[in-house]
Amino acid sequence: MCASLCCMQAKDALKGIIDLMTDPDMPMNIDPAILHFPYKVDQETGRCEKLSADNTFCTVYLDRPILCNLDKATKAMGFPMELFWPSNAEACNHYLTEAGIPKDQQIDLDRLRMDLLQQSVERGKRPPLAEPQEPQAS
Repeated sequence: MCASLCCMQAKDALKGIIDLMTDPDMPMNIDPAILHFPYKVDQETGRCEKLSADNTFCTVYLDRPILCNLDKATKAMGFPMELFWPSNAEACNHYLTEAGIPKDQQIDLDRLRMDLLQQSVERGKRPPLAEPQEPQAS
C-alpha cells in the first residue's frame, strides 16, 4: 500500500540519503546524482510540492527524481537490492504506523525478503552477505 507518505516527508528522505552518503561505515559508492531534487520541499511540513493536492499521487511520477524511484535509487547508491529494498520498506512501514495504518495493510518484510532472495537465486546470484560454505569433511 502506498499512502504517499514519503512525498509528505520528502525533507526527511533527503536528510536520510545525505546521512547515508556521509556515513564512513557505509560500504557504498553513491552517485551524487541521487541528491538532485529539483522541486520545492516545504521546510515546515516536509511535503514535496509535486504531491497532488489530495495527497494521493505524485504529479511527476514518470519523471520523478532518482531519490523517489526505488530501482534507480538502488543503483545510484551502489547497494544490493536485496539489502536496500527491505531497509526502504522498514522506513515506509514506520511512516504507515505513524499514520495509523494497520499492520495488515503494511509491507510484509519477511515476504519481501523471501521474494527478493528468490529473485536473486533465479538470476544466479548468491544472496548478499552470505559466507561461502566450506565442504564438510566426512
